[in-house]
Amino acid sequence: MEKIEIKDEDGGVTHIKRFKGKSFSPMAPDDFESHLRLVNTANYTEKDVFVVAYPKSGMNWTFEIVNMILRNSSEYFPNIPPFLDMATPSMLQSVFGNADKPGLIANHYQPQFFPQAAIKQKVRIVFVYRNPKDVAVSQYQFYWKLKGFGEYKNVSFKNYLKRYLDGNVPCGDWYSFHKEWLDLKADNQDYPILILCYEDMKVNLAENVRKIADFLEMNLEESTLLEIARKCEFRTMFQHKNSNLPPEMHMATEIKEHIFYRKGEVGDWKNWFTVAQDEEFDRHMDPLLDKIDINIRYSL
Repeated sequence: MEKIEIKDEDGGVTHIKRFKGKSFSPMAPDDFESHLRLVNTANYTEKDVFVVAYPKSGMNWTFEIVNMILRNSSEYFPNIPPFLDMATPSMLQSVFGNADKPGLIANHYQPQFFPQAAIKQKVRIVFVYRNPKDVAVSQYQFYWKLKGFGEYKNVSFKNYLKRYLDGNVPCGDWYSFHKEWLDLKADNQDYPILILCYEDMKVNLAENVRKIADFLEMNLEESTLLEIARKCEFRTMFQHKNSNLPPEMHMATEIKEHIFYRKGEVGDWKNWFTVAQDEEFDRHMDPLLDKIDINIRYSL
């Protein structure tokens, strides 16, 4: 891993790591090749599920829903979801060590770093995307709260937006991340990948819960599906999570709240973008969005 310093015109400094031309969190393992070998050692099966998303696109929310469906229960997951990005031998054993039940893990990696052992077993992938403007705001509000990301406190939103569009943030630029995953699906029509839209989930969560259950071939009672949708409505889940902080939350932040959930609103970007920033963002992003086949909704 190569450590890269990003300095803006106002003197704000942040760091990312790079590996094979891709951007990663400053907390990513230095010996990334060893990490990739590790994540290929797990005992994956076709029953396992990976929830994949670009940072701050609804991955934790979707993980919660998928976990409830797999367990046929509306009970909340009590801990921070296990992330492939942070995998350890004990974590992999805990998640994938029981062949009688499906493993479930979250993942921010681009396809080229996805475990080939998992691909070979055709693990199921639930991929969720969110409009890139709200993602930019959510990332900006999130990173400075994380341990190891304190330098983001000294970066203005204007300068963060430039980093974001340039790909100088964890997981690189929004467009490339999504194009690579969508290309994987397009090039492998028989591979089990479900694409979900964050904004669609906000409009009709019950419908998307059913869609996930069908994809996972889980035949749940309608009453259970509706209860999962009710429990996972963003405001309901937000209140529960902040009243029941996972014991390991202190490992991620010094803030006394569940930092993975903030507003969950569609269109919050309008409270942050100036007219000029919005126009510049569209000039940069619109030609790229024309190259990928997903529906982007900046408001409801």
